[in-house]
Amino acid sequence: MKIFESQKKEHKEFTAFFAYVSVFNETRCIENHYHAAKVFKSPNGTAMFPEDWKESRKWAKAGVRQIGWKIGDFILPLRMNSKGYKINDFGVQWYILLWYKHLRENPEKLEYLQQFDKFNDSYKNKSFPFGQADIMLKIKQDGLNSLRSLASELWNLLSYKSLTIKYDLLDIKYGFICHEVSPDGVMTGLSQQICKRYPSVYDSYQDSLLCCCLGDIRVIPVSNSLSVVNLFTQIGDQTDLKALRKCVIKLADLQETSRPAPIYLPQTILNGISDDDASQVLSLIENHLMPVAICS
Repeated sequence: MKIFESQKKEHKEFTAFFAYVSVFNETRCIENHYHAAKVFKSPNGTAMFPEDWKESRKWAKAGVRQIGWKIGDFILPLRMNSKGYKINDFGVQWYILLWYKHLRENPEKLEYLQQFDKFNDSYKNKSFPFGQADIMLKIKQDGLNSLRSLASELWNLLSYKSLTIKYDLLDIKYGFICHEVSPDGVMTGLSQQICKRYPSVYDSYQDSLLCCCLGDIRVIPVSNSLSVVNLFTQIGDQTDLKALRKCVIKLADLQETSRPAPIYLPQTILNGISDDDASQVLSLIENHLMPVAICS
């Protein structure tokens, strides 16, 4: 059995520090691309973005909390468990796609890897579920394109094939989480859950019933890094298309003064809307709101 040891000197070009790739018009090693995508929370709740892996690790060592990822135009939430990042975390997907692009552009490395049966990484971070040795083994077993399949959710986002992510809106910790309400004082479903989690949202909703109508929005800060936005878009349990369009424009104005805070919308905003109208709304969202994601 022939074993690939990623930390050997002769294999340094297979490490994230020496594997370079150009993304978003910037050529850097994979390690820097990965760490520079991390979003940290400053003491006043605003976002902080490290320049490189050294600054990222310095902040983490100092106890500065990571709150998300900035990848291209998107700011995306963390997916964590007790051990660290989940395999479907957006940062893990980003790391996988960086290797996918690098190896696709360097076919001689792919050919070289074929001679090995096992891949070891003695310095693998225990909190990171899919390191470079895992990537190389996956390629050996299933081919290069299997990496893209592992990161299909992020791939679709970056390709603008979809703005939807599988994420519970109530688990968002940074940015603006939006939900639909009606001007008649009735709350259902997601809105009730949000008000239970954040009672001030319900109080604000009740206070605004005298002055708000379809197409209005109300912003309620619930922490120094998170706000809830009431979108007055509902008639009964259906979304009013005209009101939704007005809310998207107002969200764009809100985001303009709060960049780079992301906006998260529930997939239910498309309830009761025809496919053609939904396509127009999604286009409006994509053109006016960024960073943005729709949570399913």
